[in-house]
Amino acid sequence: MFQLAGSPPHDSLTKLSRRHGPIMSLRIGSMLTVVISSSEVAREIFKKHDAALAGRKIYEAMKGGKSSVGSLITAQYGAYWRMLRRLCTTQFFVTRRLDAMSDVRSRCVDQMLRFVEEGGQNGTKTIDVGRYFFLMAFNLIGNLMFSRDLLDPDSKRGSEFFYHTGKVMEFAGKPNVADFFPLLRFLDPQGIRRKTQFHVEKAFEIAGEFIRERTEVREKEKSDEKTKDYLDVLLEFRGGDGVDEEPSSFSSRDINVIVFDYEFLPFGSGRRMCPALPLASRVLPLAIGSMVRSFDWALANGLNAEEMDMGERIGITLKKAVPLEAIPIPYRGT
Repeated sequence: MFQLAGSPPHDSLTKLSRRHGPIMSLRIGSMLTVVISSSEVAREIFKKHDAALAGRKIYEAMKGGKSSVGSLITAQYGAYWRMLRRLCTTQFFVTRRLDAMSDVRSRCVDQMLRFVEEGGQNGTKTIDVGRYFFLMAFNLIGNLMFSRDLLDPDSKRGSEFFYHTGKVMEFAGKPNVADFFPLLRFLDPQGIRRKTQFHVEKAFEIAGEFIRERTEVREKEKSDEKTKDYLDVLLEFRGGDGVDEEPSSFSSRDINVIVFDYEFLPFGSGRRMCPALPLASRVLPLAIGSMVRSFDWALANGLNAEEMDMGERIGITLKKAVPLEAIPIPYRGT
């Protein structure tokens, strides 16, 4: 336990694996964790023991109400999880639907480019690059789910939703002693569960308003001619109309070979692989390519790329400790 202190967990675990091998068992308090640090072992596990390892540890931060039960990410492997997964693979992230939403992706990326140009003040001001990608991602999710921008500068609810979901990710990623020592669960000594659930409830309240508004609109329109967003599909599913069978699922062409080589698993693997991979594989190249094509980039304070701080901080996701700040200079070439 004390050998994990100081360095980020992934760095500490890498150092330990060099001493103890590609499979390690760590006991921190009452929690037993098995660490796999070899692509060969990962391949063996996901191919032969995937079902046995498809469950999920529900951390204290996510316990409260039904937020841990209703989530595809945290639901235990079983009939309920398979139903959610099937909903994703046959309705949400199939090629037909993703192709139909291409104009939404393009519009959200174009909006991001406009925000970047305005924020950079024609190449004279430094911006937090990551923030603009988050703005684009949340607006894309908002349009796919609710047919609206969540982070419209004039939308108070959108800003609140962004704030509360960001706080959920922040608190849920913090180490919590209550996860390691069960006797402390009811005390919640760090207040992580209480803070996380506060922001979860606030985010759910705002999402509930979107759902109620959409339900009212559906009752007035009663039309199937428009392109259905994801909330339409969920409301139909809840209404008992069932889920249409769609043979198109994940295409092997959409999945980078590096994932199947188990060298790099940004979307997970096996049964619990992220079902949104087909969407991400379309959005990321478009967003990054558009940023590179539309702007010349310079680091703040005249820094060179070699001098940039590449330190990390870990939460639910791994992020740069110091956000990437750069000056976007609109490209005027031909």
